[in-house]
Amino acid sequence: MLECPNNAQETIWKLTKDLWPTKFGAWPKIKLGTILGYGNLNLRKNIQNRQNSDEEDKNINIRDKTNGASRLMRILISESAYLIWVIRCDSTINERTHNQQHNKEMDKQNK
Repeated sequence: MLECPNNAQETIWKLTKDLWPTKFGAWPKIKLGTILGYGNLNLRKNIQNRQNSDEEDKNINIRDKTNGASRLMRILISESAYLIWVIRCDSTINERTHNQQHNKEMDKQNK
């Protein structure tokens, strides 16, 4: 899923990284452990405890935003890994290749 040269995995991970909003931090380096443990990924922001109730409401909003960002990261990682797996199975079973050069050649043949 991470190093197969005959797979579209490099393109998929690049597109996934491009989808990630950088305001939540940098996209992590994807390793096998990241894929296997994606369900436990949580992003955190440093929030100081404050006495003012308005500031507590702001802290809740920040926590909600990091929960949403964590959920987005888990979705992007899991769906990308699944897509890579499906493409790899298809190429193995049906002896197909999925890369940009192959797609361009198929487009030319179909015209």
